Amino acid sequence: MPAEPAPQESFVRSACRLGPVPEVTEIRLHLAEDVMGLWQRTEDELGTGQPPPFWAFAWPGGQALARYVLDHPGLVAGRRVLDLGSGSGLVAIAAAMAGAAAVVARARGASVLTGDVGRAFLPRDRFRVLDTRDIAVLADLEDASVKPAMVWAMLGP
Repeated sequence: MPAEPAPQESFVRSACRLGPVPEVTEIRLHLAEDVMGLWQRTEDELGTGQPPPFWAFAWPGGQALARYVLDHPGLVAGRRVLDLGSGSGLVAIAAAMAGAAAVVARARGASVLTGDVGRAFLPRDRFRVLDTRDIAVLADLEDASVKPAMVWAMLGP
């Protein structure tokens, strides 16, 4: 007899729709359609003090970075990768699909890439832009329906 799914798994399956990620259609994730409703439902059903459900959204920076990694697999093929601030795990999945040996950690001398829409806290003097693409975003979370998302490479020491 199959085991009952964990409460968190049941919650994700009921709250999110499995489908392709807009800019990375070869990857399918359980994503929320109602941003604010999911945040409230998370607290209502899983209890107060829950972290925001960042895992339920394919953030524009992550979409841009995942697309870049899949389009440039040589960046990660055979290497170990750390998806820092993973959220939905989109970039980690893309790295694994692009041939990363493991998606676990970065080491001295490793390439560091990030996907971001140019938020103020990104230390731009330590990065350079590799790619820019317009990504459709949820207007409830952002100030527009489309954001230019950049793939940034950290400059060496």
